[in-house]
Amino acid sequence: MYRRSLLGVAAAVSVAGCSAATDLVGDDEIDETLEDEHTAEFSADEGEELAVEIDVERVENGDSVSVQVAKIGDGPLEARSVSDSGSFDVEVEESGDHVVTVTNGAAHVTLERE
Repeated sequence: MYRRSLLGVAAAVSVAGCSAATDLVGDDEIDETLEDEHTAEFSADEGEELAVEIDVERVENGDSVSVQVAKIGDGPLEARSVSDSGSFDVEVEESGDHVVTVTNGAAHVTLERE
């Protein structure tokens, strides 16, 4: 049992490391499909304006996915339910590492600095 746990942790760490490298397209944007609580991380400075576009690919329950932009360790800056596609702007309140999360399905998320 210990060996299985160790192998599971090693696999999770290696996958997490790989996904973080592909989350960013250049230094200014995210452009990828996120599903069920998988995240894309990015750094942002206080006062920056971010444009977020969402194209829903799959909904698990109901008729929409939830998309959240948050500063790591803090509450969300913005949270939206999206049925098909949508966009919104977010102003960064505090510099640091941030994250985009999709729950209840899968959606292609594009985040650009304005």
